[in-house]
Amino acid sequence: MKTRLLAIMSLLCPLLAGAEIRTFTNSAGKKIQAELIGMDEGVAVLKLGNGRSAKVPLKSLSEGDQAYVKSWHEENKNKVRAGDLRLTIEKNTERLKESPSGKKDKGNKNKISRTETSYTCTLENLSAKSIEGIKVDYVIYERVSVRGGEDGSETRTEETSTSAEIDNLKPNGTVEFTSDSEISEEGETTKKGVSESRREKVVGFVVTILTDGVEILKQSHPDNFLERLEGDAKRRADREKKSR
Repeated sequence: MKTRLLAIMSLLCPLLAGAEIRTFTNSAGKKIQAELIGMDEGVAVLKLGNGRSAKVPLKSLSEGDQAYVKSWHEENKNKVRAGDLRLTIEKNTERLKESPSGKKDKGNKNKISRTETSYTCTLENLSAKSIEGIKVDYVIYERVSVRGGEDGSETRTEETSTSAEIDNLKPNGTVEFTSDSEISEEGETTKKGVSESRREKVVGFVVTILTDGVEILKQSHPDNFLERLEGDAKRRADREKKSR
């Protein structure tokens, strides 16, 4: 049992700011910094700095840590935590029939292809308690690129936000919901000698799960999309700082 805790020592890295970090010690005196996120049948669930969780037998920890885990469990056993929920996101796309629009005579043409995108989310309650008053906020991100035309070229990101509510998610229960559909277009237009290409593409999806107004879980599709958003925000901030 002792080796279970020893095996995760190499995974240490700085933990998220604001988390309740504790230095846990096993019976052999080895230490690890982690956040306690749950306890189940004599096993403490620790969140490591890389975001992964590790299950550590309670009896392999020091007496002080065992007392801390039991006290924490009594205080938090009815609270909803990220470890109580599991969210799975599946992207759905359907290529719609190409629809030419406008006349093709006199050198004019306008041909557009469309793609319909939605996301199916499956939310599972992994705990033994009912979770009430769940609010789901989700955002679909679409990148719009325009090249040529009378107004020049530009690329921008547009957001479509929606909310939903789940009254009660029973113990070990599952609920499925699907986002609104987003129609993306791609095409080229030639009119009176002016050519323009336009592309709208859904590039990401972010879901935030809240209970009582408190954020419990945030997840994206693709998995690295939240990191990409943070990187874009940092680059914008750096550009604005340099331009001052």
